[in-house]
Amino acid sequence: MKTPGTVVLVVRTPAEYASGHLPAARRINIEGSDFANRIAGLDQNATYAVYCHSGNRSRVALEQMTAAGFTHVYDLAGGIGTWQNMADPWRPAGPDLDDIPLGVVRTFGTIPR
Repeated sequence: MKTPGTVVLVVRTPAEYASGHLPAARRINIEGSDFANRIAGLDQNATYAVYCHSGNRSRVALEQMTAAGFTHVYDLAGGIGTWQNMADPWRPAGPDLDDIPLGVVRTFGTIPR
């Protein structure tokens, strides 16, 4: 799956984000009281690849995003731990969703073609 312009969205805490994240990832803290307001400010027509530490919080974030009207949202299943175990998840150009092992991305919404 390769979608130009995919926004990588981290829903981890500020401290977790500081300890490591994918390049060019935008952070919105799922545990923050302003999470709903922050996602309301995002482009609902954009494509988002969302991750957290293990996949639990990203799943909650995607549920909230789809309830808010987002249609192109994807959960990077397994969270940052899965990416850290890949051969080269930190390359400067950011993640290429074509390189994710089959079964790692869970789809929410519509798959862009």
